[in-house]
Amino acid sequence: AVSIAASDNEEERGNTLPNRAHTVISEITTRHGVEVDPAILFEAAQGAYYAREYPRAITAFKDVLAVLEHADTAARIEIGPKVMWHLGRCYQNEERLMEAAVTFRAALERYSGDPQFDGQNAESYYATMRVLQRQMRGDPSIEAMFKSSEQLVAQYQSGVAAEIAYRNAEKA
Repeated sequence: AVSIAASDNEEERGNTLPNRAHTVISEITTRHGVEVDPAILFEAAQGAYYAREYPRAITAFKDVLAVLEHADTAARIEIGPKVMWHLGRCYQNEERLMEAAVTFRAALERYSGDPQFDGQNAESYYATMRVLQRQMRGDPSIEAMFKSSEQLVAQYQSGVAAEIAYRNAEKA
């Protein structure tokens, strides 16, 4: 049942069938005693994310992370950055910006290795810290996190690095 739902999810993008597939996957994977591949758990969590059920998605993404703790390195690098980015986006959509920022940073510290999502996590961390910096002007811990986000985004997104360098030069 899980493989059929996963297949429907992949083949039927753009209509309601993937949402139903995510629901089926979620129902199967949450049964007691069922062990499921982290990639399938991720699909189920994505269903809640795309349905904009962010509290449920947060719980589901955390469940994926719990399974990844015992997975091999390849699975952690393949799935971890995606899970963390989606989890951070859930926090952003729930207006929990500090949790989002910490999630994006943790993605780079614990699960780096995916070029696409490493860049997205770095950029999301930086964007979130810019908002928090504006909201909490002068807070030393926020300023330190903002500097950290600048360094990480410069490391993972070369296009943004030039913008940061220009802004720092203007400040100087």
